[in-house]
Amino acid sequence: MRNGGLKAILEENNTDFKMKKIFTAIIIVALAIILIILGLSFIVPIEKSSDKTSSNSIKLRLPNNLSVADFCYLDGSFYFIFNNSSEIYKLIGDSITSQWGEYGIGNLKFRSLRRIKNYNQRLFVSDLENLQVQSIDTTRKFLGSYPKRNPSDFLFLSENEKDVSLRDFFVNDNYFVICFGEYYKQKVSIYHKGSKEVITLPVDFSLISAIDFDSRNNTLFIADASAKTIYAYNPKGKLLNSIGIKGKKEYMFSRIEDIDAYNDKLYVLDVYVDGAANKKGYGLIHVFDSNLSPQGVLGKKDALFIPKAIEFTNNDKEIAVINRNGNELKFVRNTVE
Repeated sequence: MRNGGLKAILEENNTDFKMKKIFTAIIIVALAIILIILGLSFIVPIEKSSDKTSSNSIKLRLPNNLSVADFCYLDGSFYFIFNNSSEIYKLIGDSITSQWGEYGIGNLKFRSLRRIKNYNQRLFVSDLENLQVQSIDTTRKFLGSYPKRNPSDFLFLSENEKDVSLRDFFVNDNYFVICFGEYYKQKVSIYHKGSKEVITLPVDFSLISAIDFDSRNNTLFIADASAKTIYAYNPKGKLLNSIGIKGKKEYMFSRIEDIDAYNDKLYVLDVYVDGAANKKGYGLIHVFDSNLSPQGVLGKKDALFIPKAIEFTNNDKEIAVINRNGNELKFVRNTVE
């Protein structure tokens, strides 16, 4: 009985020991797997690298020695113009190829393209030197030019017309807005298509970087990069509000590059450049309501990406941003922080 009982006790203890070993081994293996996973999370990036296959960035192949002036989106495609260029380009795959335009004066001829915008399934492009906006469809057909009369009939021009350029414009069914002037002395005129009335704002702007029009709230927004201020006017030329260093509302901008009025909000691309070489910096998109009250900021600091212009596509959940060199197109989530 004693020997049998002792044997049973030893067998029971041996079984417990084996179970403990198995349990310990399972714990060790589990811990090892957890450590491996944690280790890999520090090695493997969460997001894909920014290449043409990434959902939030497209690397672009550009024509030689060109820098982006502006871009727009129409019918599923991006269109680009470049500084000191007379051609309109289209993004096909990851390559930007020339579509139409040549140097000169006349239909589909340009000397120095400045802005490109879309409205009512048309492209509108402005020429700094020809003092004109041309309307074109995506089949390369010329549709018209604005203004149809000589700009000097109703717009501010300096005594020396050679110093005058067309800085920016806006067009819809009711209004045609254009900014003319010299480098540090510019005027904005609003042409009412129905009444043929022309209203020139009674103020000289220093350096207009962009204008846009909020059709829902009937408000014209003007960004003065030198004054670091955004102004809001009604179509009759009355100042409604302003924000910035010289505005009714105080706000710190660094360098306003572009603005976009969209869905009762104003999106302002503000660029911060580090150093005299202007090779490093970043841009943030400041969001305001129609009364120029701050709503938040989009984007993040990226010292290798200096943005030039912004554009909404058919997807209002993100904003397309092109960098200054024109070799990368990013998409920023439209979620304010």
